[in-house]
Amino acid sequence: MSIFAFGSQFSRYTVLLLAVLNLFGFSAVALVGWVDASVENGPIEDVQLFALLVSLLAGVVSAYLAKGPLRSVMTTWAALMLLMLQREFDFSAYGTDSWIYQMRSDTVRLAFWMPVLLVLIALLARHTAPLLRAARSVRLIHLWPVVAVAAIMLGSNLCENLATDGSEWTNIFVFLEEQLELNAYGVIACMGVAFASRLLAPVPSAVADARNRLDPAA
Repeated sequence: MSIFAFGSQFSRYTVLLLAVLNLFGFSAVALVGWVDASVENGPIEDVQLFALLVSLLAGVVSAYLAKGPLRSVMTTWAALMLLMLQREFDFSAYGTDSWIYQMRSDTVRLAFWMPVLLVLIALLARHTAPLLRAARSVRLIHLWPVVAVAAIMLGSNLCENLATDGSEWTNIFVFLEEQLELNAYGVIACMGVAFASRLLAPVPSAVADARNRLDPAA
């Protein structure tokens, strides 16, 4: 499952991107301060949205290029990116009178996501055997970016909890919460771009067929 393997080249690009994102975040602090750098609709949140949008578009491209079980996986990835984008997007920025503001409603979100969830379950259910076979072949080289994202988000959640203590460190913890989230979304964006670039690269038809079947040897 080379399409889901994240080796040294991916690691180098990811570290480079995270260095750029952290340079951006701390530069924003130097220019506008802790509060304005991490405020709603501020520079850090804008880049967070951009990273998720990149991963969403990469997921859509991947789902379009893939076939069979792999298409179901890539479609699920794209849907997950859309959900995360919806979570981060500040609908109140367009005013409470805008129809976009109604997307904040749990009822509206549920009405949208329930059919999407049912479609995804149906897609994945069609390919239960290859998905289970692929799951048994998962190794650390496939999982480490997910583990890294989970660890970074755990740190972000910790900073969010510490930011409520009312101390002079509150603004710093708010910044660290948003900056850690940006790092996590950076890793996710790298994963999405990796999927799309691998599917865009020309390979023999036999390799493409095996990959679409989620053949562990492909």
